[in-house]
Amino acid sequence: MTTAGAAPYINVKPLSANAFEVYGEVLENKTEQRRRDFSMPFAGLDAGTTPRLWINRLQPSRTRSITIDTMECHPHSHQTFIPMREVPYLIAVALPGEDGLPDLATLSAFTSDGGQGVCYRRSVWHFAFTSLDDVNEVAVIMADSGRSDDTVVAMLAEPVMVAL
Repeated sequence: MTTAGAAPYINVKPLSANAFEVYGEVLENKTEQRRRDFSMPFAGLDAGTTPRLWINRLQPSRTRSITIDTMECHPHSHQTFIPMREVPYLIAVALPGEDGLPDLATLSAFTSDGGQGVCYRRSVWHFAFTSLDDVNEVAVIMADSGRSDDTVVAMLAEPVMVAL
């Protein structure tokens, strides 16, 4: 993370399985195999949770820099995003610190060409899934406990800029 003026900013990297591994799985099949299975989206569900699937319609970001000021995590479930159109998108993620809040030393930003999905590990902090360039529909898979703490939101003490 570097500083430009008053606000710190992070550089964006292309989304790859190796770079994203600590935060979750990249969902793609760039092999010669017809099928590639993924188990993380459904692994280790807490008792009493119910898998849910919904579709988000995302309007594109109209700016070339995005301010990350809020992040969310899901302590009871992984969360999976599968874009339904090949539209580039931004992913910003951070690991939880010892206090459970986003550890900004681990904050990373990635861009995808849209032909990849992601599955965030349980309790990984993430910024809102952000479509770039065009409208996108995204299938979301997550378990629901029915409690009020399925989604935890944190405001960052100091916003971070992502230049695209």
